[in-house]
Amino acid sequence: MKAVMPRASNMHRHLRCPGSFWAEFGLPDEDSEWSLEGTELHRLAGEPSLDRSHLEPAQMDLVERAIQLQDEVLVAVYKERDIPLDEPFEDGHERELWLRLGIRPVVSGHCDYWRYFPRLKLLIIEDKKFGYIEVTDAAENVQLRTYAVQGAGDFDCDEVFVAVNQPRLFAYNIASYDRKTLVAASNQLFRVVDATLKKDAPRVYGEDACRYCKAKLLCDTYTARTNAMIPLAMRAVADLTDAEVETIYTAVKMASEDRFANAVKMEMRNRVMEGRMPGYAMKPNAPRRKVTDALFAADLLVDWLNYGEVLGCASLPLGEVTTAIRKKFKKMEKEVKAEINAALEPVIEVTTPEPSIVKVEKES
Repeated sequence: MKAVMPRASNMHRHLRCPGSFWAEFGLPDEDSEWSLEGTELHRLAGEPSLDRSHLEPAQMDLVERAIQLQDEVLVAVYKERDIPLDEPFEDGHERELWLRLGIRPVVSGHCDYWRYFPRLKLLIIEDKKFGYIEVTDAAENVQLRTYAVQGAGDFDCDEVFVAVNQPRLFAYNIASYDRKTLVAASNQLFRVVDATLKKDAPRVYGEDACRYCKAKLLCDTYTARTNAMIPLAMRAVADLTDAEVETIYTAVKMASEDRFANAVKMEMRNRVMEGRMPGYAMKPNAPRRKVTDALFAADLLVDWLNYGEVLGCASLPLGEVTTAIRKKFKKMEKEVKAEINAALEPVIEVTTPEPSIVKVEKES
């Protein structure tokens, strides 16, 4: 009987929705035109000697670009760690990986390319993504984090580099794990596995969790959430005039594109620097730090603080708490806010911000 286990490629979803594993279990994988193309491009990028004559010119370019970006990843790591060009290594394509609990495999994985330096105890794992949508950066990518821990189980590693290669975007990015962060990553992944394999694991609605879930149309949690939103949205839209619908449609379409918003900001900066925007000035910003994975950060701080002490350092955004409770108990926002205010009354401080500055029309 085939073992029942999660896959590295789905660990990001299981982290956010533990119930998604059993929800998808037994459902067939459905190949699309894009997934079949991705499989073929992966195969050809891994074996440059294979015949590519059946590819379209754009597909040939993608394969070449993927190979070039893989080389750039290697060059970047060589420079980062000052690795001599004659340093002995082993490498290969399409390696099967396993996250093991003792000797028992619990998560399967499959990386596109790997290179290991035995004397340096350094491993590089590269994953190609031929899709159109930008994927999560390597440092926050749970699939690559899983590969790092799996690879460290196969090799004696002081450090593992993982890289995302996105040929359609002409881009790659890299993250690294040392022995300490590998332990923290392993702890996080085993917590995810433990929660995921429980038959009564909860299902949690969320864009990242639901977007590619095969079971979402069969999932009561997904259906309840979307069915509740659609009538409200449709009723509000139905009350708009034709002109209002056209205006909002255009605005939403443009505002939803990051490149448009970034272009507007850049143009604004340029005009301010040229002195063309009276009343505006450039104000330098200091670098800002942000923790992108709170649970993983708590594991990394274990030498200094336990989980309770880490929580004592954290602020609690009441808006996010309200949203989480609404999702879990399916209550109205007004009701949840009242309950939170009552429960947290001893530790809530109410302040009123200074008045906002707005632009007003000049009197004629």
